[in-house]
Amino acid sequence: MRYDKGRWVMILLLLSCFMTLAVLYARRSVDAQMVNETKYPRKNDTIQLAIHDGTALRVSGEGKLYADDLDVLLKSASAKKKDITDIIVEEGITEIGYNTFTQFIMLKTVKIGRDVKRIAPGALKQCESLEYLFFPAGLNQIGKDFLYACPKCRIVTNGTVGDLPEMANVKKAERVLPEVDSWKALLAAIGDGDKPPASVKEWWQ
Repeated sequence: MRYDKGRWVMILLLLSCFMTLAVLYARRSVDAQMVNETKYPRKNDTIQLAIHDGTALRVSGEGKLYADDLDVLLKSASAKKKDITDIIVEEGITEIGYNTFTQFIMLKTVKIGRDVKRIAPGALKQCESLEYLFFPAGLNQIGKDFLYACPKCRIVTNGTVGDLPEMANVKKAERVLPEVDSWKALLAAIGDGDKPPASVKEWWQ
């Protein structure tokens, strides 16, 4: 049998390409990608991200969530802000830092965990598609312009937040829905308005 070097080189190249594609596919097929390891230094090493279906982002950890740390972890996961539609900040996070959620242009909903006590100025900025922001009852400090250039956003809370000074930035009363503790209560509060995304319903399930 004649040895055809060129042919075998071609076969090896094809096999290499196939294996590379298989690895990439397997990586994208994981339902939830946990992101924690990164070569870049971070201010808070406890922060982790879980990305579901490439669009839903869960943030966990302890202490303050910094914008720089979030950007580093998204970069490490090859995730793009423009693809994220839902964000949940889980229990354990106590503060959301300045400019943390900026220019998530397709973001629809944000749920902030009950341990968050402070939201820094400009924490949510230029999220033009944001529709629902869920506040915990224990929140006691909101920075100036915490919700900047997010014209569609409604604030949902299971308590009252009217005594927080910076709530004055939310000029339209109908944008604040207090004491909503269930999907049914939310539908009643918005009346004939647009039905919230299914991801919001899952908050109470």
